[in-house]
Amino acid sequence: MVADIVFRRLGEPAERSRARRMAGAGGFSSPRLTGSDDWSGLWRLTANDSNALVAVAATARPSPQFLEVRAIAARGDSLWARLLRELTDTGRAQGAEWLVAGVARADAIAVDLLRGAGFSQNTTGLGLPENGSVVWLALPA
Repeated sequence: MVADIVFRRLGEPAERSRARRMAGAGGFSSPRLTGSDDWSGLWRLTANDSNALVAVAATARPSPQFLEVRAIAARGDSLWARLLRELTDTGRAQGAEWLVAGVARADAIAVDLLRGAGFSQNTTGLGLPENGSVVWLALPA
């Protein structure tokens, strides 16, 4: 049921710690992930505490044009899609034109995961930082 799920920022250290564990256990984590990223997530209001956090994302604003996704994980495809919609809406509300993700060049699984969610490897002309060890993917906000 989608009506019992809300999107919100993870403000407490315990929430961010749980989010980092979720992202590390499955999903995507960028080599650009830092301790100062903003974490948000989808919460199932009807679940007990241990199962309430069902999707997480870490983001940063490297420029006004971009909302950079530095980690993302979700329990199921529908939650993954909902989380991306929420991130896109958040980025758009903040004036971002693109959601971007910097993936370790050797991480083919993360590239496939993000491409399957609609991200494109065609980032020519976006002015993203050049780094031989990172592959950039982008999704219009």
